[in-house]
Amino acid sequence: MARVMTLVMAVFFWAPVVGPPLGKGLVELGSWRYVMAFSVFTAVVIVAWSTRLEETLKPENRRPLTFRSTIDGFRSVTTHPVTLGYTLATMFSAGAFFSFLASSELIFDDVFDQEHWFVPYFSIMAAGMGLVTLLNNRALHRFRARSVALGAGCLQICAAGTMLGLALAAGGRPPSSTKPSAAQSPPSASATSPTAPPAWPANSSPSTTSEPKQWHPVRDSNPCYQIENLAS
Repeated sequence: MARVMTLVMAVFFWAPVVGPPLGKGLVELGSWRYVMAFSVFTAVVIVAWSTRLEETLKPENRRPLTFRSTIDGFRSVTTHPVTLGYTLATMFSAGAFFSFLASSELIFDDVFDQEHWFVPYFSIMAAGMGLVTLLNNRALHRFRARSVALGAGCLQICAAGTMLGLALAAGGRPPSSTKPSAAQSPPSASATSPTAPPAWPANSSPSTTSEPKQWHPVRDSNPCYQIENLAS
């Protein structure tokens, strides 16, 4: 079971590597409708393939697919300490992974200031994670699943603790980031003197002072604003 799950996760990690180039090719070939049509075609193929899969359990070990049998199976899993421990470990590990997956683009943009390199870097990371799952599959042929799980968990905890310490030491920003952190950024003028009045030039007032305005793409392209500006 562990070896099968590593192969499933390898496909899951490699999907973000193959997906963007495939979608780009479909859009270049036709339009965005080709992407939707390809998704429908893939779903139909998976459903047709799943109907040909036979039950692998022996007849004496098979369980009927009913609500009562599902509840009994859920109770037997959650009340066993070993399965409950692995389930909680998988839950927290998956939560950390999906948090990274949802915030990775923001991290590349806001922290590293590398938004244009997000796609190639993310593809390299996904390919690396898929390669690690295949190596994990090879390791399961030589070691027990419990030993591999404990070793991988300890390695993940050490790596996460090291990265957390480096992030706290750098004020939340990596040393290569071009954007200053909140602790390193200089205080703004409004923060130092929030009630200070604006400094107007001598012998002038706010109503008579006119300074050239910078062009704004949304405001200055509005026809209503242009008519009002000409009228004034």
